Amino acid sequence: METFKANLQEFAQKHPNKGFWADLLGVGDFYYELGIQIIEACITSRSSDGGLTELAEIMRRIKTMRGMDTKQQITEDDMIRAIKTLKPLSGGYQVLQIGDKKLVRSIPKELDKDQTTLLLLAQKEGYVTFDMVYRELGWNKERIVAATL
Repeated sequence: METFKANLQEFAQKHPNKGFWADLLGVGDFYYELGIQIIEACITSRSSDGGLTELAEIMRRIKTMRGMDTKQQITEDDMIRAIKTLKPLSGGYQVLQIGDKKLVRSIPKELDKDQTTLLLLAQKEGYVTFDMVYRELGWNKERIVAATL
């Protein structure tokens, strides 16, 4: 992740013209700035959430970063649009719908559905055990082992 961040900073220094960013990403300043704030929020929480964070939590962090007196409100749709604009940077940012929750994956690795489900379960307690997965999800031993590899 440090490589991605360093490359992004280097790229931004080489191409500081905001018009260039808007042309490259297809967005204006609002989504460019929101995208950068999303990256910052995801990086700061990655060690605790493994790169899978609820969209609502990222919105809360960004509102805190922006301060209470900001006149420009952000919506879930704004967040999703900004995350989509990050795709050309190849950082792995993507919105996933898991049940009734929207999660932001901020790691370049593709997670399969079972791995994502385990991460969501782990967010409830901070960990998962074999018995917990069996009890909560009804998975057999082979499926649990395969999802944890």
